[in-house]
Amino acid sequence: MARRDLLDIIYACFIAAGVAMIMITVVEAVRDGQELSEETADRVGFLLLFPFSAGVFTGSAAVILSLVAWREWPLLVLSFLALLIVTAAVLNVGPSLVYFLLALYTVGCIWFSVRWFLIRRRRHL
Repeated sequence: MARRDLLDIIYACFIAAGVAMIMITVVEAVRDGQELSEETADRVGFLLLFPFSAGVFTGSAAVILSLVAWREWPLLVLSFLALLIVTAAVLNVGPSLVYFLLALYTVGCIWFSVRWFLIRRRRHL
């Protein structure tokens, strides 16, 4: 596998993990803003099962693969931000910090991925 193909896979994994995190955050924010019945909350939780599973799988794959491509500093930054989000969520530091880190991750993921796919990828022919 060429280095360029590996970097394509890693950036795509970070994008997929970011989309899953955004979906989960939006649904959680909507659910927190409204009183839902227990049955509706169970259905929402079931709907979140696939994006959460996909996000965990692609996020962990992206973090591990970014260690393989350690010379790409944007991947290390995205890995660090992803680990910060998970740590903040596990330690239950508050939703405002988690939302801030998620916004930072989203902006970084969009910026670095666009930079890779539109500009830097051409140099790695």
